[in-house]
Amino acid sequence: MRLKLLALLFLFTSINKLSQAQTAIIYANLYNTSPNACNLTQTVELYSSYCYFSPSSLITGTIDWGDGTVVSLNPFTTGSQLPCDSSGLILNHTYSTTGTYTVSVIQSGPGAASNTQNLVINNAVQCIDYSGYVYTDANGNCTYDPGESVSVNTAVSITAPSGISYVVFTNSNGFYQVSGFPHIPGNYTISLLAPAGIMCPAVQTYTMTTPTGSNLNFGYSSVPSFGILNLVDSTGGNNCSYSHYFNADLSTCNIPNGSSINYSIDYGDGNVSNLSIPFSSNGLPCQTIPLPVAPHTYASQGNYTVTVTASALGTLSASNSTSVNVASCINVSGNLFFDANANCSLDPFEQPYAYNMVVLQTSGASYSVWSDMNGAYSFSVPFSVGNYTVTPTSSSTNTWACPSQVPFISNSITQSNVDFAYTPSAPNITGYILDSLSCTNLLTLNMIYVNACGFLTNATYSVNMDFGDGNSASTTATQFSSGNGCVNLNAALSHTYANSGIYYRTATISSGSYSVVLYDTVVVGSCGNVSGYTYQDANNNCMMDPGEQIPYQSINLSLNGSYIASGYSDFNGYYSIQYPFVIGNTYVVESNPSGSGNSCYTVGCPVAANYLVTTQNTTNLDFGYTQ
Repeated sequence: MRLKLLALLFLFTSINKLSQAQTAIIYANLYNTSPNACNLTQTVELYSSYCYFSPSSLITGTIDWGDGTVVSLNPFTTGSQLPCDSSGLILNHTYSTTGTYTVSVIQSGPGAASNTQNLVINNAVQCIDYSGYVYTDANGNCTYDPGESVSVNTAVSITAPSGISYVVFTNSNGFYQVSGFPHIPGNYTISLLAPAGIMCPAVQTYTMTTPTGSNLNFGYSSVPSFGILNLVDSTGGNNCSYSHYFNADLSTCNIPNGSSINYSIDYGDGNVSNLSIPFSSNGLPCQTIPLPVAPHTYASQGNYTVTVTASALGTLSASNSTSVNVASCINVSGNLFFDANANCSLDPFEQPYAYNMVVLQTSGASYSVWSDMNGAYSFSVPFSVGNYTVTPTSSSTNTWACPSQVPFISNSITQSNVDFAYTPSAPNITGYILDSLSCTNLLTLNMIYVNACGFLTNATYSVNMDFGDGNSASTTATQFSSGNGCVNLNAALSHTYANSGIYYRTATISSGSYSVVLYDTVVVGSCGNVSGYTYQDANNNCMMDPGEQIPYQSINLSLNGSYIASGYSDFNGYYSIQYPFVIGNTYVVESNPSGSGNSCYTVGCPVAANYLVTTQNTTNLDFGYTQ
């Protein structure tokens, strides 16, 4: 069992500051790791959390198991350089009876503490143990007699009163057994997952209230039998092709290995296929096997009855039928697009409306498809006499323009160019500015990303960038169509600032009379660095002495009350934060214990709990913690 030794490293939230020579409270926690075991042996993990113990301190104590048994704990020693750590033990105890027991841990020595926990030992009554055989009852006496054949690899299901089911399989001797699960009061049901052909027991299941039961046997009839199941048209009800595919299953019991299964398929149009397959039992008295059925192409539409008839052993025969509707197709196709010039025709420069649902309805049936990335859609569905309608789903930001009558109505079998044009309610432009470079000696590269909807694909988009220092530049955005009447644009503009500082930039993107202004702030300057150490000031001298360093502490950098950067101290307690510092600004460097998961730490050094930095490179910004 794996011990999570660091799980309680910072469990407690406040302990008075103590020197290394002092002691602190030791915490002990018990976890019952086997509450549902169906035996009386309980395994317990004991964790002890300690603070300010010098390395190799000895921790001792006793454990009272609550049944009159008191034993000494195996002594263990601390071994960490960290101010707080934890250690653990695995303990086992066997109770003589079930019940609820209060387990207590008492630790000895300075700063000792005790901890108690109730262990409930009431599920460990007894394991269930059910077993039996699955066999062929050759003499019909519902008893498993020597020499009777068995069924191998047969699934047996045991359902508990809670509704949970367990599945086991018979071995090469036809034997199954399920055990090892705690017994709870109620009915347990034992049955075969595939009961076809079962003769014994007559009810085909066993119901048990006791935790054990043997000879729960299942006997198959020895009389050969079969029947045809699941004869279906696998092409589906919406298929309007003249070619159809059929599937059929044959349920068998006690068919000898090597027997021939002969079967015929009457497609109902005067065509019949005769087929034969060899039979193999695979060690199972009863099973279901597929009957391969060849596809068939009808010459004309209509309703047909398909019949499969099987025979074997000269005396067995079975048949099954299904109906199939062979229909003509309604073929409808068209395009969805933005009608930029309002001529109700799809012109080469007009954008498609991609991935929008189109619905076809006829004679009570409804079908739907999605337009593709080019705005094209098509239907091919079974024909039925009467009108049909084609309607694109509505859009909250666009309105229909063509055709003038929506939905489109026709009774033609094939109809192409059933196009629908959208008119955008209003063009829309959104975007953002991204600096791809920073800390690079006053040089910035500005990437402007734009998404424009409701415009022509070949529209002109201009971009004007005000860099915030009195300089500006313009360019034309490159277009990439994204469908749905939208285009993606991007533009690149570079600029070198003369001085470091904070600059507020604007980018204006426009097309015709529509425009949008994007706003952005950039910090320009040469890179600087602040660094220092994080440590546990055990002797209260505001200096990091050997062994006092604390790793993985969060340090934040802020300007004008706003967070701008952060870093973490490494394994040796060292941190370093790089940032484009602007001369003339005052930055605040402060520790963030809660960001490291150490809410019980407070900063004792420096007294102000932070540093004010005005130069680009500052070292020895150390943080000493107390608790």
